[in-house]
Order: sequence, then C-alpha cells, then structure tokens
Amino acid sequence: MNMTYHPDSKEVECRFCSLLNGADDKFDSTWLSDETYRAMVSVGSMVPGWSMVCPIDHHVNLSEFYRKQDFWDFASNAAAVIARRYGMCTMFEHGACNETSLTGCGVGHAHGHLVPLDFSLENAVLQVTPELAWQQCRATDIHAAVKGREYLFVASTFNAERTLGRLCVLDNPTSQFFRKVIADKLGIGAFFDYKKYPMLDVARSSASELRELSEMTAVGV
Repeated sequence: MNMTYHPDSKEVECRFCSLLNGADDKFDSTWLSDETYRAMVSVGSMVPGWSMVCPIDHHVNLSEFYRKQDFWDFASNAAAVIARRYGMCTMFEHGACNETSLTGCGVGHAHGHLVPLDFSLENAVLQVTPELAWQQCRATDIHAAVKGREYLFVASTFNAERTLGRLCVLDNPTSQFFRKVIADKLGIGAFFDYKKYPMLDVARSSASELRELSEMTAVGV
C-alpha cells in the first residue's frame, strides 16, 4: 500500500463548500439535507448507493462531529435510506488534518463514507496492512485518540453513536486508502482512482433512487 506524501503548500478553493452551498452540480449529487449536513452520492462509486455525509460548514475532518448527536441523527437517517435499497452500510473516513493533504483524496472538506458492501472492510484492511497499528475504537472517541493527527477509521457495521471500528493514526498521509482496498476486494483494482474512473452513471442512478426513497421515508411510505 503506497503511503508516500507529496506536500502542496498552495491554497486551494474548497469545491465541496461550493457544492454544499448550492453551486451547479454536474449530476445533482445531493439526495438528503438539513440546515447543517448534506448526504451526497460519491464520484467514483464502485458500488451503487455509495454516499458521503458532509457538514456544510468547512472543516477538514469529522473527528469533532463524531461527538455531536445531530451528526449521528443525520447520518442514521442517511444510512437507513441506503440500507432500505442497497443493504447495511460500512462507514469509513480518510481523516486529513489540512486541506491539501493526500489523505483527503483531493477533497479538503470533511466527509465520511457510507457504503453498502457485502464483505467486512475491517477484516480486509487488517489482512492487507498488517504493518499498520490498527486499534479498536468507538467513533465518538476518535477526537480524543487522534489529538489533531491524521487518521483512517473504518467500521464494517454502522451503528450510529455506538459505531465501533478500527482506527489507525497515520505517520504519513496516504491517498484513496479505503478505495484501493475495496477495489481489490471487488476484483477491479485498477478502478480505485475516482479521478480516472468517475463512474458517473452509477452515481446518477444512485442519487435518483436515494432521493426518491428519502422523500418516501419522510412521508412514511
């Protein structure tokens, strides 16, 4: 697993801030929202339903949000909609500590992934990176555990504020870590890179289905 770091000191405009605040979106990715958070389908969706939960205000990772009940309320609503159509969600985050770090996968804005997978991503990660120090950790404890450092977090089962997974505090930033593991498990290793393989058809279809389901759920259908 390549974990080299190429620092970039240039300031960059946050494209997620623009999207989350209503800028034109090439495939209308947002499918659930409130005054604080958005759920969007992910570019590079290797499986249908792949979504991200993001705070609207600019932050570089979710560590402090894992201690907020409103985050878990929103994420739980999103996960329930995804599960209704695609299956139970795995949750993971590439926890960057600055906007230009490789760990953020080219996105300098906090975002957690909710992905319906039919295998344990935790187990897969432990198998392919035995050299890394993975510790069992509740999501609510990440902020205290990382102390401002970069991190990776994965939980094969989303369980709201009781979500329990594996945490790795990084010595060096790494790009698209979980995407590489997922692509290998799916047998499509070359397609991990969302910049080369955006898979917009899958994302568009998922956005439409999830938006419809979220509206139905809101009215109790």
